[in-house]
Amino acid sequence: MQGASISTSPAMRHRLSRRRLLALGAAASPWALAVVAGASGAEAARRLFRDPAAARAVGRAYLAADPAARSGAERIGRVLTRAWAAGPGRARRTLAAELRRSWREDEVVVVDGWVLARAEADLCALAAG
Repeated sequence: MQGASISTSPAMRHRLSRRRLLALGAAASPWALAVVAGASGAEAARRLFRDPAAARAVGRAYLAADPAARSGAERIGRVLTRAWAAGPGRARRTLAAELRRSWREDEVVVVDGWVLARAEADLCALAAG
């Protein structure tokens, strides 16, 4: 569903600051991908973020508002697992391409008032476990 709107409780709005959300952008860094080696699933996704608690909070809000989003989280997990098998450079490029594709194809969601590429929200949902 393109342009899906996800809302959260007022309590969630107070916990997730703009600074914390922007920290989620660390996902494409080569260092972050290097520490994912050997991890899988939610733990691997959490290791991609400077602030794993913020990623989990976004992911939980996204999943609570749209339980079907779990399939997107599983898909991004499979994509990253396959890419990681080809090396950290491939994983970094793959993740960056997924993010660009989401924006280009207008696959966005609004979580707690923030417009996110669906791939970003899926990655947060994966981190939420």
